[in-house]
Amino acid sequence: MHVHPLAVVPLLLNLLAVSSAIRAIEDDLDEEAPFDLERHLAFNATSMAEETRDEELPQPWKERLSKVRKLGSGSFGTVYQLRVTCDESEDQFASLKAMAKKTAAYKEVKNMRRMKGANYVISTVGKPDYVETEDTMYILMPFLNGGDLFDLMEKCVLTKGCRCGKGMCWDKLGPPYSNTYVLALFYQATLGVQEIHSKGLVHMDIKTENIMMNCVNNKCSAQVIDLGVAGPTGQCWPSGTPGYMAPEVWKLFGSGQPQNDIFSLGVVLYQLVYGKQPPFFSDPHGDLTMQYDPAKDEVLPQGGPEQTELDRLVIGMLNPDFKSRIGTPEILQRLMGYMQTMPDFTSAARWKSRNRRARDQPPCRSLALDGFGDGEGGDTSA
Repeated sequence: MHVHPLAVVPLLLNLLAVSSAIRAIEDDLDEEAPFDLERHLAFNATSMAEETRDEELPQPWKERLSKVRKLGSGSFGTVYQLRVTCDESEDQFASLKAMAKKTAAYKEVKNMRRMKGANYVISTVGKPDYVETEDTMYILMPFLNGGDLFDLMEKCVLTKGCRCGKGMCWDKLGPPYSNTYVLALFYQATLGVQEIHSKGLVHMDIKTENIMMNCVNNKCSAQVIDLGVAGPTGQCWPSGTPGYMAPEVWKLFGSGQPQNDIFSLGVVLYQLVYGKQPPFFSDPHGDLTMQYDPAKDEVLPQGGPEQTELDRLVIGMLNPDFKSRIGTPEILQRLMGYMQTMPDFTSAARWKSRNRRARDQPPCRSLALDGFGDGEGGDTSA
């Protein structure tokens, strides 16, 4: 039977419509892919929240600071927002971390003091910058008011259209957010990790919860926080949070290397770029992490025109061979090159102007705070 070619057109149009509908359904399913929105503690951490009392501020700060609210409790302490009371010309804040007085507390103070002058890593502030009581260590820190990348990721997951198809549409959160803007925040976090490594330390617990933002006039900058398990290169016990820990850390023989932090950063970037968590993320024992091969990850484009420089960067950061894993200089160079190809790079690049107050203008001479934040802010992970 002869069929006129034009008679096939309606059939083809119907097939195309069905195909388009199937792709739309797949995109919707992809957008609704499960995402673990539970905060996870480092596996070797014990919660200090129950071990520290909600007591008055130590005497050295009592007349110059007042508690505003409890921001949160995490693996190594409880964090409070403080108001600076010795200068009431404008709202000025600091934050206070209360920890059980154990070896880990002294270690964290030492690590934070070591990061004095860093641009993208938390450090102690004030004089004194810490106070000991009989059973508690109090550490004075800048107040970072923008929440952490976990909060940002959670907001995206709960916002329709933010996870779009096989990638992200961060602009759905509204200004100032865009894909370029979020990559710029990650760029700053990588600078922070580089600063930590330059001091001879390895963070050992990089995760979305430990990258905070400080925002002024709707412009945010990122800082790496929580140096509680950080230690000298080559001298760190295996530590970190399952889902972020590098395979060599689980295997024990490669723990305490800067490359450990690179893998963890790769897990953060994976979530920010694809809106999903790696296939090993929910494994509490590390078996799936040790078996992971990014070349077999179905989420990651494996070559061809679909694969971008950003995809190749994620693959390089999640290289299971830590000796071949790329370092921070290459990450920063490649990430900057990629961002410069994005249409809104010029406007998003205003993050280069950091949003911290000048260090040479402390709010109170007697307190000598050299870094703090403004505004009401969000929660902090301790």
